[in-house]
Order: sequence, then structure tokens, then C-alpha cells
Amino acid sequence: MAKTSSHSTLSRCVPAWARLGVVALTGMGMFGCSIVRRQIAERRESCDAYCKRAREAKNEGYPDQADLLLNEAVRQRPDDLETRRHLAESLWECGRQRDALLEYRELAEKHPRDARVHQRLAMIYWTLGQSDLAARHAESALRLDPHSADALLIKARAEVAREDLDAAVATYIRLSKAAPELMAAKLELAEVHVQRGYSHQACAVLRDVMSQPSLPAELKAETEWKLGLTFAAADRWSEAANYLGFAIDQRNSTAADRQFLVL
Repeated sequence: MAKTSSHSTLSRCVPAWARLGVVALTGMGMFGCSIVRRQIAERRESCDAYCKRAREAKNEGYPDQADLLLNEAVRQRPDDLETRRHLAESLWECGRQRDALLEYRELAEKHPRDARVHQRLAMIYWTLGQSDLAARHAESALRLDPHSADALLIKARAEVAREDLDAAVATYIRLSKAAPELMAAKLELAEVHVQRGYSHQACAVLRDVMSQPSLPAELKAETEWKLGLTFAAADRWSEAANYLGFAIDQRNSTAADRQFLVL
């Protein structure tokens, strides 16, 4: 009976000690996770601070100092998406295009379903003159976010570059619905209409741009110039002369522009 009682007491005690051990280990684990989270947060803040100082140094005319600060930001970077995007943009703004591209390419591999990463890669590749890669990432972004304005813009431009003008018009129209405030895209659409031989459609688009009440003066002058050129392409010379004559002194006109106006 004594043995039985002793065994029963021991069987009650062992689970209790085991539970205490589990609690202790859990507490240690939570403490360790807390330290890791704090370290990640500190590295994120440090990386952001270096990026900010690097941009300031670049803007103030100290590119070498900006490079040193960005190198330290790269060393400090945590492996989270937003901080890496911030770092990549800082690299791009400071002229380190190749490093920015590498950051975004790595992010695209790690976060293939983030539309913003593909959208930014599309813009970067287009800027670097790699239209095929730009178009590919634009399509990836649009599969994830069909209303991505930057991706639609790159898709339309790539279609123009391939001389697929009908597709480009359709994409520009999608873009005008997704981002009606993007006037530059409407000017590009008007140019595509002219290339297709539809001057009347181009005029309608340009007049819509000019009707915007908050249109900046520089953009208004550029739109009027394009509208004059469109009228000229349609042999509507009187209307062309009116718009060209008004816009010539309101924009950064070249000697060729003035010569065209004389002719």
C-alpha cells in the first residue's frame, strides 16, 4: 500500500513539475522572441534613418557621403518588405540604379504576389530602356491589381513601341478610367490617335485635357501646341495657326518649332 501511495503521489507531482518546465521554457521563448522583434525594429529604424540622411546628402550635393550612408543602410536592412522597398527607392533616388534594381528583383522573388513590386520593376525597366521586361512586369502587376495606373501606363507604352496601336488605345482608355487625373497619359493617347489617322479623336482627347480647371499653365501650353499640330495634320490650317501661335510663347519652344510655325 505504501508503494502504491508513493507511486500515486509521484505521478501527481511529475506533471506539475513538467508543466512548470513548459511554462519556464515558454517564458524564455517569448522573451527571446521579444528581443528579436526589438532588434528587427531597431534595424528597421536605423535603415530608414540612413536612407533619409542619404537622400538629404544627395540633395545637398554630397554624393560620396550619400553612398556611404546607403552602404550602411544596406548593412542594417531587416528582411521586411516595406523597409526594403524604402531602401530600394532611396538607392534609385541617389543614382544607384543597378543596386535599386537588384533590391526590387530580390523582392519580386520573395514576394511574387505583391503588385507594387512588379509595378515598380515595370517602371524601372522602362526607364532603363528594357521594354520587354518592363511589359512583362506590368502584366504581372495587372494580374494582381487590374487598376494599377503605373502598370497600365507601361503596358500602353510597350504596345505603342511594338506598333500594336489598337491595343495601346484600349489600354490608354483603361488607364483614363483608372486614373482620370493623369493628363500626360491622355496626351500620349492623342498622339496614338494621330498615328492611327484619327485626328478628330485626338482633338477630342486634347480638348478634354484643356477643359480641366486645375491644368498647370505649362501643361496647358503643351496641350494647345499638340492640338495645333493635330489640326495641321488634318489640314485644318486656320485652327492650327490659332493654337500654335498662342502656345509658341508659352512653352519651351525650339528653333524647329518656330520654323514650323513660319511654314
